Amino acid sequence: MSSRSVQGSASSLVAPLLAGLLALGLFAGLLGSPLRPARRPHATLLVLGAAQWDGRPSPLFELRLLKAFAVYRGAQRSRRPVTRIVVSGGHGDGARRSEGRVGVEFLRSLGVPPSVLVTETHSHSTLENLLDSKPLLKGPVTLITDPIHAVQALALAKALGITADAEPSQLQASWLYLLRYRLRESLLLLAYALLGPRPPVGWIRS
Repeated sequence: MSSRSVQGSASSLVAPLLAGLLALGLFAGLLGSPLRPARRPHATLLVLGAAQWDGRPSPLFELRLLKAFAVYRGAQRSRRPVTRIVVSGGHGDGARRSEGRVGVEFLRSLGVPPSVLVTETHSHSTLENLLDSKPLLKGPVTLITDPIHAVQALALAKALGITADAEPSQLQASWLYLLRYRLRESLLLLAYALLGPRPPVGWIRS
């Protein structure tokens, strides 16, 4: 299926699905995430990228990667080990390295085998993270991101036909930053609900 067909199909699904989830984004997102960790992570993890600084994950990104490592390590001791970790994220403005590549290198430094790690290096938004990573996924997926961002990510995954749950990472920031972050995510949910999965140029990337 062509990318245009995928986007067209997504457009017809996103609005009704996200409209129903918008109240969750506006109220639960402002007051605190209702998300709970997945009871049992899927065999594939998808780490949603965040900024990297000169080859080093930003604090937000590092917390997501550390969460992915913790989930991976815990699952290896169970009967349902994690067999694939996809790290998604392209090049930020002026960056020479992609978020995906930096994230994979960070996880390798923690001891995750290269055979488990897969890199997606072209996406620049949550929607693109999911669209560009979808061909790399094997069955259901557990998303690794912070609890505020997870509301938007899960809504988009559902709209795109991706079976997903989430393992929220820690989010350490001031109350003002958290408030602004929750407002931004709520506005993005609203934009996707009203305009479809491709908000006009100029919207905040997330």
